[in-house]
Parts: sequence; structure tokens; C-alpha cells
Amino acid sequence: MTVQCIACQHFSYQNAPRQIASDGGYGHCAFDPACRFSSAIYEHHCPKFKAADKETVDKRHAWRDERQAKFAREVLKNDHS
Repeated sequence: MTVQCIACQHFSYQNAPRQIASDGGYGHCAFDPACRFSSAIYEHHCPKFKAADKETVDKRHAWRDERQAKFAREVLKNDHS
């Protein structure tokens, strides 16, 4: 089964450095070393995947969407071409 970390119980944006989570969309898997971060939306096979509850997944998507929109606004604001 192909999964995304954003929908897994073991994934956390909160356990990743702020810049990596908010600017890059990466988080931390409880099974990985502290220095390794995973893309929230990269589709891959993971035997340790365990689905998070819908409310948590929805909040993660909303947070990620808001961060991406903010990043896009900042880029456009600073575009002087």
C-alpha cells in the first residue's frame, strides 16, 4: 500500500525543527533517528504506517496548506522582476 506520512500516527510536524516543518513540509517519524526528517506528502511504501485519526490528518493538511499559502505570498511580495 502506498502511503503519505502526513496520514500516519508516527509522523509529527511538532518534533521537527520549525524551519524544516513550516518551510519545507517535512516532519519527523517516531521510528527514525532524531536527525532524519520525512516529506509529509511523498508517496511511498512503509510497513510501519498506522493511520492517524481523521481530525489529526485534517489539521495537518490545513496547517500545511496555510504554510504553503504564506510562503507563496512572501515570494510574490518580494518578486521585483
